[in-house]
Amino acid sequence: MIDKSWVAFLLNNATESVTKMLKNTAVTLLSIPLKPFSYFLAALKPIRNSPTTINDRNYSGHALDRMQDRGIFPSVVENTIQNGVRIEGKNGRTNLYYDANNNISVIVRKDNERVVTTSFGFIGQ
Repeated sequence: MIDKSWVAFLLNNATESVTKMLKNTAVTLLSIPLKPFSYFLAALKPIRNSPTTINDRNYSGHALDRMQDRGIFPSVVENTIQNGVRIEGKNGRTNLYYDANNNISVIVRKDNERVVTTSFGFIGQ
């Protein structure tokens, strides 16, 4: 026969443990910085532009979309690539170019020198 006091003890301790775990999880989840909803909507947008070449520089359709959305001109992208600081991307297939004067980041694929994306600020890789 099972001792009822032992079962009550186990249930009480299990409830306390689960409650503590949930509280810790909630604190952890609340401390994660959330992206604005528009960030996720941007990921759902179809690519509007086709890949193209501007002044002997290849651009992906995504890069052209981001440039249009952010008002970044091809001349600024080219200046960033020519004069910015180059950092190897984390996956080894890209280079990040950062121009602190214009606060612009440009990511370029190594294999075909195509501009993948552009953004204001430093894109951490």
